[in-house]
Amino acid sequence: MKRSLICFFLLLVLAAGGSAAVFSQVYAARDQVELRAETVFGDPACAEGLAVTVPVSYAGQAFWETTCFLGRETRAETSYRFFQTAQPDESEPQTPALDLGTELSFGYDSDAESGIALAYGELFEETGPGSERERVVRLADYYEYYPLTLYVTLPDRSEAYSEESYVRGLYKGAPERLFSAFRDFFRVRVLESETIRISVSKDAQGRLAGVGSASTDSDSYGLWPVSAVRGNECYFAFNAVTQQGGTVDVSGVAGGFGVYRAVFCEEEGELALSSLETVYPLDPETAILNLTLSPDESRLLLHTGEDGDYVITELDLGTFEPVRRTAAPGVVPEGGGASLFEEEGFLVAVTDHLTVFTLAPGGDCALALSVPFDYENEPVFTPLLNSTSFVFDGSRLAVFDTLPDAAPRGPNFYAAVYDASGLLYYGTYRSSLSLGSAEGTTGDMRRSARLRCAQGKKE
Repeated sequence: MKRSLICFFLLLVLAAGGSAAVFSQVYAARDQVELRAETVFGDPACAEGLAVTVPVSYAGQAFWETTCFLGRETRAETSYRFFQTAQPDESEPQTPALDLGTELSFGYDSDAESGIALAYGELFEETGPGSERERVVRLADYYEYYPLTLYVTLPDRSEAYSEESYVRGLYKGAPERLFSAFRDFFRVRVLESETIRISVSKDAQGRLAGVGSASTDSDSYGLWPVSAVRGNECYFAFNAVTQQGGTVDVSGVAGGFGVYRAVFCEEEGELALSSLETVYPLDPETAILNLTLSPDESRLLLHTGEDGDYVITELDLGTFEPVRRTAAPGVVPEGGGASLFEEEGFLVAVTDHLTVFTLAPGGDCALALSVPFDYENEPVFTPLLNSTSFVFDGSRLAVFDTLPDAAPRGPNFYAAVYDASGLLYYGTYRSSLSLGSAEGTTGDMRRSARLRCAQGKKE
C-alpha cells in the first residue's frame, strides 16, 4: 500500500511537471501575439479607425484578448490570463423566438389510423416478403391541414411541441391546451397537388426491413416563420407562398392572415398560453422577410419585399397601427429572400445589395446605405454568416468574420469596407496564435466569443 501511494504521488508530480512544461511555453509567449495583415483588394487606409477585439482560449486555461487596430499600419494589443484549472465554456444564450413549422413524420406504424404513416401501412400490406415497393402518394389524401410543430424560446425557458406527440396523447394539462390552441388557430390547407414518393421493403420472413421517402417535382409548402420576442410576448408571421410561387390556402387561419401575437404565462410550472391573436392583417401574397423590434421595444418592424423594394413598416405596439414606412428601392430580386443582421443602432439586410437602415432609440428607421453586392462578381469572396459582425459610421460599412480557411472559430479574420460606391477594401489578418499550441496544433485553440468591433474617427 505504501509503495502504491509513492508511485501515485510520483505519477502526479510527473503529470504536473508535463503540464507545467507545456504551459510555460504558452505563458512565455503570452504578450508576443503578432498580427500579419494582407491587402487583397483596395486601400487599407479605408479601414482607418476600425478596431477588432478577438478573444481566444486554449484548453480552457489560457485566455488571450487581442485588439487589432486597422488602417495604413496594423498593430495589436494583447491581454492574457491563465487559470490553474480549466474554466467552463461561456455558452451563448439562446435567441428568444417562436418557430411554427410543418412537419411530416415519415415511417411505418402498425397502429396508425391517419397521416402519412397510414400510407406506409397500406404500402406495407401490398409488399411481399423479400421485396420492395414504392408509390407516389398525394398528401391531401391523408391530411386536410398541414401538421404543425412549435418551438417556443423565451428568455427563461424553451419548449418544443409536435403534431405526432399531440396525436399520441403525450401532452396533458397546460401543454395540451397550448398546442391545441395553435393547432386549431393555424389551419393551413394541404395543397391539392403536393405529392411525395414513399417506399417499403420486407425481409424474407415478411418483416419490415426499411422505409424511404423522396420528393417529387410537384409543388410543395413549408411554413417558415419569422418572429420577435418582447418578454413573454411573441410576435410572428409566416409566408403563404409555395415552393413554385403559388399561394397556399390560409382561409382557415383564425383571425385571418397577418402578424400574430402569442402571450405566454406559467401554470403549475408548465408553459401556458394566455392569448393568441392576429394583430395586423396582411395579404397572403405578401413576401414577408423578417420581424424585429425597435431599440426601445415600443415598435414592431415588419420587413417585406414589395415589387423589388425592401420595405420596413413600423407598427406601434400599443395600437398596432403603422407609424412609419421606409423603403430601399430595387434591392430584392424576384423570388429572392434576404438575410438580416441586427447591430446596435442599425440593421443590415443582405440580398443582392448590402442595405443599411439606421434605428433611432424611439424606433424611427431611415435608409442609410444601399450598395450592390454580387458574390459572383465581387473582387473577393466575402461570406456572410451568423457570426458576421458589422460597424457603420454613417457612410462606411465594415464587415468582419473569421477567415473561411481558418480553424473553426479561430483567431484569423477578414475585414471588408464598403461605401455607396462599392467595395473599398478587403484584407485578411492572421494571428500568431493560429500557429497552434505549444505542440503546434490548433485542435484546442478557438475564438471564445464573437468578434467585437469598434469605430473611431476616419483620418
